[in-house]
Amino acid sequence: MAETLPGKDVRPGPPRPPPCQKKTSWVQGFVSPGQSDHWSLRRRVIAILRRACRVVAWGKTHAIGRLNGSSAIGALLSVFAGAMFIDTGTAMAQSCALASGTYTCSGSGASALSLSANPLSVVLDSGFINSSAVGGNSVTLTAASGTGALTLSQAAGSTVLGSNTGIVAKNNGQGSTSITTAGTVRGGSSGITYGIWATNASTATDLTVTQTAGAISAGTYGLYIINNGTGNLTIDQTGGTITGTFSAGVNAINNGKGATSISTAGTVTSNRIGITATDASRTTNLTVTQAATGIINAVTFGIFVQNNGTGTTSVTTAG
Repeated sequence: MAETLPGKDVRPGPPRPPPCQKKTSWVQGFVSPGQSDHWSLRRRVIAILRRACRVVAWGKTHAIGRLNGSSAIGALLSVFAGAMFIDTGTAMAQSCALASGTYTCSGSGASALSLSANPLSVVLDSGFINSSAVGGNSVTLTAASGTGALTLSQAAGSTVLGSNTGIVAKNNGQGSTSITTAGTVRGGSSGITYGIWATNASTATDLTVTQTAGAISAGTYGLYIINNGTGNLTIDQTGGTITGTFSAGVNAINNGKGATSISTAGTVTSNRIGITATDASRTTNLTVTQAATGIINAVTFGIFVQNNGTGTTSVTTAG
């Protein structure tokens, strides 16, 4: 008989739970047993958690908020109604919920957030904080082929930090693209980096970027906006700051068929060019307007424009 220590209770106890067993109850609450076809899903999710602390979940309106515990490896979430994909490399409390056709993202996290759908409408609320510590982009939005629009609205108080690019927006469909920011958007400080990089395909229409407040910045370009669509390229800064330290605060390239319009009422800063705009041969008018409240700080050129299109060129400064 094996020797036992005095006072040691050697009665058999409950079996030790497998790794990540303590997360099971959270997943059971996340995947509602009352929903169709979710019983088998619950078993699959729980099994994966027990083996590798990794989650794959399918659902129409759900988003994974966090995985607790030091052993958490990450989470993968695919929402087929909107084709949403979230890749998390660390424990996080960040989530995006789909309601009435719009993803509302909240909470904080340190991993890339990527959403793809058509139409795609996204709101980053005032509590949304994404700091992508690993090389890459913080928030990537893609409108797949289709007739819908790509729309992003960032509330004041929201923070998007990317080690390469803060926000990437790509419209591969036939609709318009609209990006509005009021918080902080920041790309990396070394290499070729962007605060916001946005483009649309030749099948798309208008591309509009609006800053109402906050700060957009990166080591290379604050805004790098490329219009390949049939509509207009519009950049409208009504407040806030835009900084592209080593190249340009604003770089607008219109390869499409519409006009280019850039207006600033806040501050644009660069060690090279404040605002640069280029229109290709199929475009029309090119207009740059600075309001009385606007400030452009640059070393080489405050404003540099080149119109190769069929329309007029107008540059007006009042700041």
